[in-house]
Amino acid sequence: MYRSILRSVVAAGLGLTAGSAFAGSQTWTFDGGDTTGLAIFSNVTAGNGRSEGGNPDGYLAITDAVNSTYTGIVFPDIDGGKPVIAFNLKFDARIGNAVGNGGRPADGMSVSYARQGDKVLVDADANAGNPSFDLRGSFGVPGGPEMGTATGIVVSFDAWQGNTELDGSPDVEGLVIQVDGKVVKTVGMGTRNGACDDINSTQTGPYDTTNPGSPDGLCWAPVEVDLDATGKLTVNFKNHTYLDHYQTAFFPSAGRLVFAGRTGGANQNQHIDNLSLTTVPADKMLVGGANGNACKWFSRITDNPAAGSIYKAGTAVFKLDGNVVVPASSDKVGDITTFTFVNPAGSFFDSGSTHRVEVSAQDEAGNTVGGARDWQVPAYTGIPAALASGIDAASSTPGWKARMYQLSYGRYPGDSNRYLNAEREIAEGYLDDTGAADPNQVDLSTAVEGNIFNVDGPINMDQGAAKQGNFGGETLFPGLASGDPNNIAGEFSGYVALPAGCYTFGVNSDDGFSTSFGRGLSDVFGLTVGRFDGGRGASDSLFSFVIYKDGLYPMRTLWWEGGGGANIEIYSVDEAGVKHLLNDPNDSASILVYRDGAAKSHIRSVMPVANQYGGSTAEAPVIIKVVDGAAAVGPITVKYDGATVSPTTSKDGSVTTLQLDFANGQRPGYHTVNVSFDDVNQSYTYNVSRLQRALGAGNFVIEAEDFNVDGTDGGQGATLNTMPYLGGALAGPIGTRGVDFGDWDGNDSHPYRTAGDGTNGGVNHDTGPQGRQNNRGSWDLTTNYKIGWIGSPDWFNYRRTVPAGNYHIVAGVSFDGTDAHQLHGRIGLMGTAGTVSEMIGTYDGIGSGGNGTWGVNSLVELKNDSGALVVYHSDGTEKNFRVYADSGDFDYWAFIPTDEAPNGTTVKTTGVFYIEAEDYNFGRGQTIAGASVMPYYGGAFVGGASSAAIEDIDIGNRDDDSSNSYNRDEQNQDGGHANINITGQGDLGRDGWTMQENYRIGWVGGGDWQNYTRTFPAGKYNVWAALSFGDTSDHSEHGTLSVVTSDPSQPNQTLQKLGTFDASGSGGWGNNTYVQLMDDSGAPAVVTLGGTMTLRATIDSGDFDYLKFVPASGCVTPTFSSIKLVSNGTAVQLNWNGNATLEVADELTGPWTVVPGAASGLTAPVDRAHRFARLKCAQ
Repeated sequence: MYRSILRSVVAAGLGLTAGSAFAGSQTWTFDGGDTTGLAIFSNVTAGNGRSEGGNPDGYLAITDAVNSTYTGIVFPDIDGGKPVIAFNLKFDARIGNAVGNGGRPADGMSVSYARQGDKVLVDADANAGNPSFDLRGSFGVPGGPEMGTATGIVVSFDAWQGNTELDGSPDVEGLVIQVDGKVVKTVGMGTRNGACDDINSTQTGPYDTTNPGSPDGLCWAPVEVDLDATGKLTVNFKNHTYLDHYQTAFFPSAGRLVFAGRTGGANQNQHIDNLSLTTVPADKMLVGGANGNACKWFSRITDNPAAGSIYKAGTAVFKLDGNVVVPASSDKVGDITTFTFVNPAGSFFDSGSTHRVEVSAQDEAGNTVGGARDWQVPAYTGIPAALASGIDAASSTPGWKARMYQLSYGRYPGDSNRYLNAEREIAEGYLDDTGAADPNQVDLSTAVEGNIFNVDGPINMDQGAAKQGNFGGETLFPGLASGDPNNIAGEFSGYVALPAGCYTFGVNSDDGFSTSFGRGLSDVFGLTVGRFDGGRGASDSLFSFVIYKDGLYPMRTLWWEGGGGANIEIYSVDEAGVKHLLNDPNDSASILVYRDGAAKSHIRSVMPVANQYGGSTAEAPVIIKVVDGAAAVGPITVKYDGATVSPTTSKDGSVTTLQLDFANGQRPGYHTVNVSFDDVNQSYTYNVSRLQRALGAGNFVIEAEDFNVDGTDGGQGATLNTMPYLGGALAGPIGTRGVDFGDWDGNDSHPYRTAGDGTNGGVNHDTGPQGRQNNRGSWDLTTNYKIGWIGSPDWFNYRRTVPAGNYHIVAGVSFDGTDAHQLHGRIGLMGTAGTVSEMIGTYDGIGSGGNGTWGVNSLVELKNDSGALVVYHSDGTEKNFRVYADSGDFDYWAFIPTDEAPNGTTVKTTGVFYIEAEDYNFGRGQTIAGASVMPYYGGAFVGGASSAAIEDIDIGNRDDDSSNSYNRDEQNQDGGHANINITGQGDLGRDGWTMQENYRIGWVGGGDWQNYTRTFPAGKYNVWAALSFGDTSDHSEHGTLSVVTSDPSQPNQTLQKLGTFDASGSGGWGNNTYVQLMDDSGAPAVVTLGGTMTLRATIDSGDFDYLKFVPASGCVTPTFSSIKLVSNGTAVQLNWNGNATLEVADELTGPWTVVPGAASGLTAPVDRAHRFARLKCAQ
């Protein structure tokens, strides 16, 4: 059933119209399974309206947990065809508990507020009364109802990643929010079948292995979608805001609500209930909708025939940012008049800039209607004018260069369709055991140079010359016969003729691609404008950029294919949305491309590939290929890890090859190469991820899975300490948690070390990594495992006898990502008291690649606190080592012999004082003296009932018992149980030292507080709190700091407020931001501390890691917050946080010069090839 209500709402002040309107409000409860008034198109055999099992009573089923079902439901227009200014939609969703596939859910559902005229609405109306009509082909992405309609506002609950959105964006497993076919927000949700309140899961309950498919174990989670009258969109799910007042380009129109979803070879329940829709329709015509790009913008006036209000032509007056502007043209289609405004030639709006449009107009009845709307320029890439080239005097023939390579096996590591693997293939970086490139399978008989072919027409190719994508007329790939060739990489490059202006280009590809503009045709370090990094069927990706100056621009598109289909189209998209192949002689609107031009010298390829993390052998040489420009390249200088080197150099035609060989192989770990010539100064980094063969059994390797057994080596010391060790010696008992390991995994993955007795807990292993990851330099393992599901504070102990000598230490770890600190941990020596007596060092690296790189190891070097590589001296006796594995699947760690002298750990104390959030008072105001001595390494407050924190005396926090990994105990004053939820935290760095253990207080809210009694060095301090939050909403990291001025052992304590912490969220739980304490005037607070004092941290919102007290004369290292091109690419703007001195240099090595009076927001002209900037603490 449903209830219909109309109520009066005044729309004045909404920024869109000066009139008033009546709000339509309708509620559907589906009681008794009532679906009256809904147009339902579905193959769900049980029907969509259900009479029981809802929240409460009946509900509406989009799909059940049954394969190959779909539903599209169109709701009635509750506004009588009037344009809708704003709406609020609420409903309950129940999602999950699949049948089969181990509970893997699919495919998803969507809710859309579609514009009048959308294909879904048109087709639904045309097929009213025919519920068997297949509506799936009418959605924005045909066949993908879970991706929503092509128009209006769409929120997609996507349960299966792998499709391409309407605008060419890749989808995610999570939420996808779109406005008129453009993705404005994606929220990846990596937890499948998460709990009802798990904000990282689209499902609303767990997978029930005993009763799969039943919705009974799922909860009803609230969903709210709100569009206000200024076009700001807010999306909330599970009481969590994922999009908060985001300024859209939405303009009012009549519309209707559409729910849709499907299942395929996997499934899930997708149910809704208690749906309410409130709209604000217009009572007059509407003005003020605006959107645009860097070159032009548009404003719209929408007639309201239902209210008898029609725009009177010639009466509109416009202002942009307060200045009167005149449209270049206007055009009326249906009820909408669109006004187009064009920037003067050579003038462009800055990327991401916001502009205010004010409009006043009259309707034919003489009513004046006014409105205002902010609009934001979509982010774009500006192509520097310095990259423009001229036509080569020797040739002006249109065409492309195509460089082709094919391997006889799949690219590695990880997913063969990773961009970095394709870059490695085209660079001839897959080597055999002799160091030679593996043979190219392409037929080179028609190549014009090496593996380079000329292509005369467009790039529109398919492996069988069959139609794919958008155009038809495909040709075969150069050098490849028709059929099903696999493992191909192709580089398609040419000089594109581009007048100054705004452009949208696209690539339709199977599988991935990366397009860039550079100094020459094959510039591997060009400016990337578009990329799809992965595998897919023939699909489109669109990308926008701005050309600031007329010219020929060298463009490079790297394309790759792993298996199955193979195609590519490279095209432009005009203002009408029509696609045109580049360099198509049969299309007068096609943009020309030339094979030859006046290039600048550039780097064609490097090997190992830049940013290659995982997969590079120690024996691989460094190879750099530099291509001449219009003139021969000048002297080339190469630096390796900061030292100038002399590579072997040869030249073949226009290509100079520089090769650096290593007699014993490269040291495992990260390396940086710098190449400079002419006006190029290019640095790049890669990781050597295998041990040196030449060191043989001198490499001492410890496998992660072979941690101690009950404090010993399990009686296998002779095997474990003898290299080469082939693995498998400690298969069997897992040992004792708290003695041999500290890991709180479940018991779901134990192929090597068996599960404990239920008391000890489990350590989850994987059966890999396999294949190339089994290599340990001069030998391969026969048995190999890694420890997975790693997270701080996991730790493992290892008793080993390392032969006497000096060693570097590396950890073999992996993470499916490319962010900093995703490979992180520490290694120390255990003392006799069962605690770490000495920290040897920290490993900290970038994720090993993304796109399926769990188990694809990088080798990350151990460094001391000064940042130097650790040189560890072993005296040849048995030691008990501890590895703290904070992030990254953990495969092994190794001692690598070195002639360098040992260096000890370096601990710097800078006067900075820390309070760790988890180390609050206990036992009615008690503390531990060691927590006031810096450096403090953490872990001192772990304990049980004897050290319990007392509610309303030591703490004010009433969490449930869902998380207490630090093993603190809390009690009410009457002795009853209480709890503060604490979880592991990976931010281990402190000024001058690295924490051995670190935690944060989570599930914060409602004014939770903790007391901290410490003995402070006397002085004045600035204070920062390390806080984090799951999104970036305003004020979501918030709290206060106070001094307890009464007895901290008694209740009803009195406080003196010191200041307030207030910042937007960090965008991820545990992803700390550092929020400064501010006084009531909004200035940084300066607090006076000294001796033993009790402070109270009251945190209202945000996970809480620590407090940092910096002497008021000290400095927190300033950082750049953004660096961007402005003024049409002729200047760069620098923005930073903190009080800083800006220094600049023409070379990274200096000399550095202070910029007097520089402040954040400084702009500087782009007047040279490169310049470097750095920030220092203001003096």
